[in-house]
Amino acid sequence: MIFHTVHCHSVVDSLCLKSLVWAEYQLHDLAELKQRLVKVWADLEQTIVDEAIDQWRKRLKACVKAKGQHFEHLL
Repeated sequence: MIFHTVHCHSVVDSLCLKSLVWAEYQLHDLAELKQRLVKVWADLEQTIVDEAIDQWRKRLKACVKAKGQHFEHLL
């Protein structure tokens, strides 16, 4: 199964998520896409989810510090 050969270092890596969702076959409708997204999410290791939460906390704090302005330089 191709799904298991793709490893994400971060759940916020959208390219990685796309590769996991579209790894095995083309999806034909919205219901298939939803089903695949639920499966990909369920199969993620908890450490990846925890790291993503930590990353978002840092990003949200930087956004608040920058008062909603550009904040990449604060990370």
